[in-house]
Amino acid sequence: LDFSEDELISTVLHEVSSFLNKTVGTANGPNMNINQLIGSFLLDSDGIMSFSVDMSFDVGGASIEIADVRLYGLDSFTKLDLLNVIGSYTLYNEISLGGISFEADIVVNIPGDQSSPTSATSRSTLDVKEQITIGGEMKNIDMTLALLMAIDLDKLGAIEMGSMLNSAILPQCLLSALYSGLNVTDLSLSIGALEHPTLTGISSSALAGSIENVTTTIFNEYGSSIEE
Repeated sequence: LDFSEDELISTVLHEVSSFLNKTVGTANGPNMNINQLIGSFLLDSDGIMSFSVDMSFDVGGASIEIADVRLYGLDSFTKLDLLNVIGSYTLYNEISLGGISFEADIVVNIPGDQSSPTSATSRSTLDVKEQITIGGEMKNIDMTLALLMAIDLDKLGAIEMGSMLNSAILPQCLLSALYSGLNVTDLSLSIGALEHPTLTGISSSALAGSIENVTTTIFNEYGSSIEE
């Protein structure tokens, strides 16, 4: 499917982009359609996307398990200019959000010093288990993205109408019509401000200090580069 030569497809893409970018009146004031849709289908009543993560890894002898993650601000779009045809198979997109923040519940297990006998008075030999929450925030996010996508018209035409009307499986059906998936040919990301990570729930002052030093070092080293 050649986007630049198919006038119908170009018109449909433009209409979809215009609808999502349109600002409408709501009970809470003017808001974009994309924010309304995300809030209705992806977020809870507090505007949060929550999900569980079954992930663990070892760092410096400590075991870290990521349990639950919460995302805020996914409905903070301020600009959404999507699906602009700039080539036969390339679509250009511009996206801006007011800000996105996250919280992650993490379990940190630090084994004690096995070379020393364990005793009630020797805290250094005991295992340490901490349940902490780490958070962070990015403000004023601007992104441009060019996607190269080749669509097989035969596969697209073979999708049953019932599948097209089922919003739960529609994305999977449409992706199945791609020759080789989506390829990012150009990406630009700008972050206006990157807030310092926050840590809560740590009872061990030594562990809190260690994690704070690590996050501060990473933030000071890479924070300005990410913002640029």
